[in-house]
Amino acid sequence: NEHYFFPFNEAFRRLHVQILLQNNNLPSRYSNKIFMITSSEPGEGKSTITSNLAIAIAQSGKKVIVVDCDLHIPKQHKIFGLANSIGLSSLINDPNTVGAVQKTRYPGLFVITSGPLSPMPAKMLGSSQMISLIQLFAKEYDIVLLDSPAFLAVADTAQLAPIVDGVVLVVRRNQVKEEAVREACRQLIDIKARVIGLVVNE
Repeated sequence: NEHYFFPFNEAFRRLHVQILLQNNNLPSRYSNKIFMITSSEPGEGKSTITSNLAIAIAQSGKKVIVVDCDLHIPKQHKIFGLANSIGLSSLINDPNTVGAVQKTRYPGLFVITSGPLSPMPAKMLGSSQMISLIQLFAKEYDIVLLDSPAFLAVADTAQLAPIVDGVVLVVRRNQVKEEAVREACRQLIDIKARVIGLVVNE
């Protein structure tokens, strides 16, 4: 699965620094630790961006966890070569589930895959159990990255956006529709989400 990781380490290190700078001296209930990576539409590379950013952060010496919140088309288990029989959906149903947090071959980087798919993903992501999990992750890890579904495709992402510290919107060059990006930004603002950056993916 090494082909998933692009040789743009410096670019992702800069992205990490920019995220930290955006959050300096700003009040946050989670201490500026939790960031959601999304896109306006599917296929813009948000999952690959999330994984590469996580690697860059871990290589800086921080303890980081990636949570695959895309309960429709999950990809983090494929990217990192991990099992997906237990994951986020398992933890939401039973917080005492063992084995949901998986190590990767990158020191300091952990992943919670999506787990078994649910017929009601938006309800799961908006549940009090999910909020409690996010608060727990913020206590145990330096940075938490949520790989969420494409914003305009499903309602799930709107459940997560208001409770994270910042949202990074990924767009793919030569594929992005300007009106889709504008609409995603407008909806994020309407639900009081903090958009802290726009990443153009080649």
